[in-house]
Amino acid sequence: EFHRCKSHKTRTSKSVRPLIAKSRTSFLLTGTPVHNRPHDLYNLLDTCKMGYAGNFTNWANRYFFMHVTAGGYGRIVGNFMGPNYKQALIADTSELMLARSVKEAYGELPAVQRILKRLSPKSEAFRVSPAKVSKMKEGGTIDAALRACAAQKLKYAAELCEELGEPVVVYTYKREHARQLMELLGKLQIGTLLATGDVAPKARDKVIEKWKHDDEVPAREGTSPGSTPVLVCTMDAVNESATLVRAACMIFCDFDWRPMKQLQCEGRIDPARQPENNRRPISIYYLCIEGGADEVVAERQYEKLREAQGIAGTGESTAALSAMLKPLAGNIAISDAPQSEEQTLSDLV
Repeated sequence: EFHRCKSHKTRTSKSVRPLIAKSRTSFLLTGTPVHNRPHDLYNLLDTCKMGYAGNFTNWANRYFFMHVTAGGYGRIVGNFMGPNYKQALIADTSELMLARSVKEAYGELPAVQRILKRLSPKSEAFRVSPAKVSKMKEGGTIDAALRACAAQKLKYAAELCEELGEPVVVYTYKREHARQLMELLGKLQIGTLLATGDVAPKARDKVIEKWKHDDEVPAREGTSPGSTPVLVCTMDAVNESATLVRAACMIFCDFDWRPMKQLQCEGRIDPARQPENNRRPISIYYLCIEGGADEVVAERQYEKLREAQGIAGTGESTAALSAMLKPLAGNIAISDAPQSEEQTLSDLV
């Protein structure tokens, strides 16, 4: 999981770099080389082949455009954003990339179906106009609006679990929403286990193992086998390593600003992880309040996924999630036609 070394400041990264510096050849394994920012990719590439790209600022200036804003006390703040010379970035990093498509690695796999559920808001107050979005961003209140949207979706998520009638993994962003969802499922007499950041990693692993094998436990004390078919997780707590293929259904109650995190979560039930003799199609449901603040995040995700496609091994799942989000990107005037390398993201929005 080498994307854990995307920051050179982490203890893991500081431990690994001296070992790589002494080796003749290094293979660094990651399913998510492009996680969020140019700095993440640069640190991975620079660790893989130290010094190949020079300093970060010069490297980023070659491939990305900078978004400049006014900071406090008259300071100018610049943040590197989307790729400016995307094809050049792909070409220049290809010598460091060994990538196979899912089909090359596993052959034909069962289908992955992503289903967008747009729910009517309980109140018109939850709908947001572009002007309201700008105001929320300036006031720093958009995250509160997103969490309010998520709270509306919990009851529907519980009812969807009941309707599916099979093991399900449900993701929320906030721990408190995970707990609320567990209560709603309890009222429907659906057994649930929680795997959130409130639980220490080792204890969380035990919870996941218990859920994975619950349908194999004989009935006792009035319970029945498979009595906890739903595992409720938070996206930050369970997005790597865990294999949750007891479920063939997943529900997202939230959108994260980083779509790659959602793809990591999706991967927990990917058909490639299923036993070779028992692979089956999977369904992934995304819940969205129509006209709500979470559509703003979905639009931003669409931008990021579209710009990331083709860079550093991003492949089929990136394109598939982007296609699902496209109906929510109505306010983004991006053509499907190829863009010239000189165009920046600000030109396209």
